[in-house]
Amino acid sequence: MYYLEWNENSIKGLDGYDGCVVLFTEVSETGVVQKELGFDGQGNECYRFPSKTNKRGIFDNQFVDVTQLQSDLSKELFVEMWNKASL
Repeated sequence: MYYLEWNENSIKGLDGYDGCVVLFTEVSETGVVQKELGFDGQGNECYRFPSKTNKRGIFDNQFVDVTQLQSDLSKELFVEMWNKASL
């Protein structure tokens, strides 16, 4: 798995997703985004997929090229953020 950080420079219109300024994703070795977790400018969780409220993800039906990919954060940090998330 790869754990990636995205922002407005990498995803145009990211703030259109409930005010997200940063998005963290868990990506499989085949490039499928498994989980998405977004935070607003104050560091509050504002977006999560999969969740009970979001039927589709930002990366829904898209693949990430993993040929030379490296994680931006550790699995442990991502899991910690995911488990603390309330959405």
